[in-house]
Amino acid sequence: MGDRRLVAGIGCTSRAGADQIVALVRDCLGALGKDQSALACVATTLRRHDHPGLCEAARRLGVALRCLDQGALAAQQGRLVVPSASVAGHTGLAGIAEAAALAAGELVLTKRIGDGVTCALAQVGPGFSVNRFGMPA
Repeated sequence: MGDRRLVAGIGCTSRAGADQIVALVRDCLGALGKDQSALACVATTLRRHDHPGLCEAARRLGVALRCLDQGALAAQQGRLVVPSASVAGHTGLAGIAEAAALAAGELVLTKRIGDGVTCALAQVGPGFSVNRFGMPA
């Protein structure tokens, strides 16, 4: 995988577009002094597996979109740094972006909020495999 050691956990509204998602992911990577070449994949909830904006954003970023089921995301809820009552009201979970990132590895950037999209970054360990993480979109 080379230098691709970061996973971008993404939460978004149904109306979020690829432009907004890509811009926020790039801003988050930039906050760590990285660019998209450091990205292993984009991860989100299985509920968004066919979200056009997310699918297009992953394509533009040159990585796979991996989806996590409710159980995998729920397992991370106690570790969230920035939980959201609003997200909990819609999904039953206090966070998607951080939970998806945490499921992959160590959180290195807490949730950032953009226009209809949130992003958190995790660094993955040496045994991480995109193909074994979550499910393909």
